[in-house]
Amino acid sequence: MAHKYLILTIVSFFGLNATSQVLYSENFDLQTSGALNTDLTGTTPGKGNWYTQSLNTQVSSLLDIEITPLTFNNKILDIKNVLNSKNKSEAVLDLKNLDALWNNRNTGNDILKFEFDFLVNMIDTANYGLRIDHLFGYNYGVLAQFRYFASTNHNHMVDGYIKNSSGSGGTNKISFDNNRTSQYLNFPNKTWVKVTWYFNYTTKIVHLFIPDLNTYYTTDFDSRFPLESFQISINRGITNQTSTYRQPFLMYDNFNIEAVNNVPLSTVELLNAKFEIYPNPTVDIMTIKNEENILIENINIIDSTGKTIKSIKIDDQNTQLNLNFLAAGTYLLNIKTDQGTAVKKIIKK
Repeated sequence: MAHKYLILTIVSFFGLNATSQVLYSENFDLQTSGALNTDLTGTTPGKGNWYTQSLNTQVSSLLDIEITPLTFNNKILDIKNVLNSKNKSEAVLDLKNLDALWNNRNTGNDILKFEFDFLVNMIDTANYGLRIDHLFGYNYGVLAQFRYFASTNHNHMVDGYIKNSSGSGGTNKISFDNNRTSQYLNFPNKTWVKVTWYFNYTTKIVHLFIPDLNTYYTTDFDSRFPLESFQISINRGITNQTSTYRQPFLMYDNFNIEAVNNVPLSTVELLNAKFEIYPNPTVDIMTIKNEENILIENINIIDSTGKTIKSIKIDDQNTQLNLNFLAAGTYLLNIKTDQGTAVKKIIKK
């Protein structure tokens, strides 16, 4: 199975992280086949500590959300749909209490890594309108959202949102091209794809990698609260088939949550290397420049506790900052650009 071997590709591309700490891991291979959970009210955890909830009487069979063997020793999470011409099937799967796992991480592992494989197996001839939300939640709402949707013209796309670091409830829409204009990414049907997130609670930067689609995205996020839950919400269904037709349309595998101390070598370092900052250390005036005409949109100054000291709107390729208002110490500059967010460490004398 191809998706089981994608990990080897990612390891060789990104490199190993010697200090990674596994908080949760589930590939379903050791779980018994059949229903993921016998409780569809969202009250009692089932296999792999997953909660399941039916939002519609159409998802009444326990086999709609099940662990399925693909080979003798290889199983996946398979979400099936009882298709009906009049009613939509809706269901929610939850991993809860992730903050308890996060609070037990080792000192210094302040980056939350969350990854999973998934495959959409849609009927190409169907007239459907499917939307699947992957929601990273905290006590007051949604920290990040990764959404798959398939429209009636058979387009398969993903988009997403990140709750930004302003603390005002605003969101950053994920853009999947270098010009930051396209919010949608074409997504292959019937193909396993790995999605990896890094939430850096020190720099307040989130990184999204989809290596199989050669896709990377980064921006700031609201780091005031730990990630508490991960939810898969199937909130639209296929609508034109008979009620007796059952089609496995969504599959998941290789859920992995880790606490790590760095984001592996990637576009992050490549973007950082494009910016020159001097003098560093500095007493007051610091110059930030690049030779590739990368547009700087905003700069956040963050202290050693993770607090944003100041946010400065730039809208230029190069700039100078007067840092005489800062106390002596070490800070991070989050440089938000039209190609992602670079992170630079500076010292104020």
